[in-house]
Amino acid sequence: MGVFDRLKKQKWQHEDYEIRIEGLKEIDSDLELLSKIAFEDPHWQVRLNAARLIHNKDILANIAINDSFTPIREYCISQIDDEDILYKLFLNEKDTSLKETIAEKIYDTDILKMMDSQDNNEKVKKIITARRQKKVSYITDKNLLADIAKNDLNPDIRRSAINQIDDEETLFDLYKTEENVFNRWDIVEKITDENHLKEIAINESEAIVYESAFGKLKDETVQKEILKERSVNK
Repeated sequence: MGVFDRLKKQKWQHEDYEIRIEGLKEIDSDLELLSKIAFEDPHWQVRLNAARLIHNKDILANIAINDSFTPIREYCISQIDDEDILYKLFLNEKDTSLKETIAEKIYDTDILKMMDSQDNNEKVKKIITARRQKKVSYITDKNLLADIAKNDLNPDIRRSAINQIDDEETLFDLYKTEENVFNRWDIVEKITDENHLKEIAINESEAIVYESAFGKLKDETVQKEILKERSVNK
């Protein structure tokens, strides 16, 4: 090889970005060089085409974290299945549509729960909630359902768990700590015990929940007692 040949620029070094893209085919086995181009080339189409030749998930994740161009991050995310890596990308990502894409790829219950607590965007939260609700629907362990119904921070997830619980003592205990009015209403709709219904009807401050409990009482004498007590406590 002569001196001129050694000094001649390769296609991937050309000033024309389209020729640089064409030149990537000549270095498709050089991971280090492809990575450098995917990170540093000034034209997004060259970076994207370089990323398409990279199969190392860690490198793709780094590109997804660092590149400012959305289509490149989108491609890298589409190639990653490791949910721990996807969670890190989710935390770093600012684009709502890409956060939605990541959420759709997550199946791990704990990761979904962490994502739920990390994001307040309505669209993203809706996807995460739907995936978490589906997970809850498969749970048969009543103790686990009760724990979720009592302690989960997402009221929609608590509601999903509540709807799978039939034990009235458990439901009444959940009623006592539930802050969401619609969840309390759901609980009352599942309770038939007159003593529980009476206590709820006496103490409940929200009309929709009170009316549900009061309406389910069969003893008119008890209803009159409740009306009298509530009038005194006003």
